[in-house]
Amino acid sequence: MAIKNTLEFDPQILKRYVNFMSNPDEKTSIEQFGNGDKYFGVATVLSTLPGLPMYSHGQVEGFTEKYGMEFRKPKMDEQPNEGLIGGHDWKIFPILHRRSVFADVEQFFLYDLFTANGSVDENVFAYSNVFNDERGLVLYNNRFADTRGWIKISAAYLDKGTGDLRQKSLAEGLSLPFEGYVIFKDYVTHFEYIRSCEELWQKGMYVELHAYQHHVFMDWRFVDDEKWQTIHDALNGAGVASMQRKWEEIFGVKEEKVVEEVKVKKPRKKAVGKRPATKKSPAKKTASKKAVKKTEKKSASK
Repeated sequence: MAIKNTLEFDPQILKRYVNFMSNPDEKTSIEQFGNGDKYFGVATVLSTLPGLPMYSHGQVEGFTEKYGMEFRKPKMDEQPNEGLIGGHDWKIFPILHRRSVFADVEQFFLYDLFTANGSVDENVFAYSNVFNDERGLVLYNNRFADTRGWIKISAAYLDKGTGDLRQKSLAEGLSLPFEGYVIFKDYVTHFEYIRSCEELWQKGMYVELHAYQHHVFMDWRFVDDEKWQTIHDALNGAGVASMQRKWEEIFGVKEEKVVEEVKVKKPRKKAVGKRPATKKSPAKKTASKKAVKKTEKKSASK
């Protein structure tokens, strides 16, 4: 592989590369790679390798006509492929906005995917890069077949300080802590994943890739609360739309609808055959008392 040879000779050369999928002398990108997973997998590699990513004229729109300096205007009346443009909006443009993470080579490491039988799957591109506190890990299976295995050790690269060939583990290349858990987001599916830092140091990362499947893991953050182990074990490597929402689902207080009870006084049952008792009004009571007093005065005068 050309990237491996360059890393062993001088990693700085990677910054001089111009990465493209087609040029005026070749077939267009959509003719070579189609408009599905293979196209977006190669476009992701193009956008995240060190060097200069270059998109050809009409590539994003999905045009099939070749363009060159000898053509003053297009010969075909083509309409933009809205589905392909939408795929760029979802998968490609967000990582192009984060080019600073992938542009340099000082922290760029290429990894091998070791399958169950111990062999290296040369069809898998796996590499990481770091810029300041931002991390990026890219995976792409460049074959129409499924694969699985572990990513742990980088390919050899030249240490220009000593002149020796060196290798780094995935955890070392990403500057991961030794304990706790790491949460990261896939910019392809927009799902979040959680992994044990201890496992990443000891075993690496286990991955399963379908034909032409790719991932771009970014937005790495670290958590050390012991409760995250429950979420880690429950997901068993699967992704979720929001890890924070998963936390609230398991440990948060669930919102319950509070129904306000209104007590309604029931009317008293009337006794059968009896008239309901009536209460005298205060005015009538006062009048009856005055009548009694007048009667008492008259009898006293007699």
